[in-house]
Amino acid sequence: MLNTLLEKSAKVMSGATCPTNHLCSYDFDATAEDISSLYPHYCKYPVVEGQKFSFKAQANQESVFFAAYSKALITQIKDLNNGVIQTLEGEKSISPTGIVAFENELNVLPLRPLTNLPEANTGILIESGVYGVLSDGTYLMIGCGFATNQSINELDDTILGNAIVVKVAHVSTSGTLDFFQKLYAINETSLELQRIGIYINQNTKQIGFVLNGVDLGYLYNFNNLLQSAFFVSTSMVSQLVNDIGSEFSTEVITDHSRIKLEYPAGTTDICGNLIL
Repeated sequence: MLNTLLEKSAKVMSGATCPTNHLCSYDFDATAEDISSLYPHYCKYPVVEGQKFSFKAQANQESVFFAAYSKALITQIKDLNNGVIQTLEGEKSISPTGIVAFENELNVLPLRPLTNLPEANTGILIESGVYGVLSDGTYLMIGCGFATNQSINELDDTILGNAIVVKVAHVSTSGTLDFFQKLYAINETSLELQRIGIYINQNTKQIGFVLNGVDLGYLYNFNNLLQSAFFVSTSMVSQLVNDIGSEFSTEVITDHSRIKLEYPAGTTDICGNLIL
């Protein structure tokens, strides 16, 4: 009886494939020593919880740089610098077709409005994103984050404020840079948690962004397939006069079950799991 049932089940399932539904995570396992061995002026984030990183603002401190990397990426960069390898190889392979997405959630509020123009090199800059390797050996850097003291008025660059920043940079084999950046002003009445989605369309070779549920559309075009990628998060804190004691955090979200924003139909996380 059991054999008969198994045979019937096998016929029904013939040609079918099991769904992919595994946890899609990224390991930011580089230690403080790993990071400082590559970038002596960078520290590891004070608090690292999986893919979430946080720090507290302190008064009148010198510029402090925080970072989160994987051990594998640190090793690759060293090998590249020493000529052992010719190009970086991303740790996550990206499907050559379809649309893939990931998100970044930022806790950057409460924010106080600026009362006067800040001195140079003051404020907070938080960035997280993907560094991708294209099929022609060039690099595509796709990032998003938060920055204080930004020119948020297109007509008057002396009007400064706090902003969500989305950016893309394409680095050619000769080292030339094609750079795109767009700012979206936020203030003390904005949402406490800012969530930014990045989606990469391999079919049309376009990069789109979603901010707090609003689809900003495709903002950047690229020419070659994205083959693989690795993730990085960095922050700079310098000589703050506002928001002392406030905690700031950034989380890189890669698993489909925790991705909250809406994307074009059929979009998957970077591991190929369908985002519902």
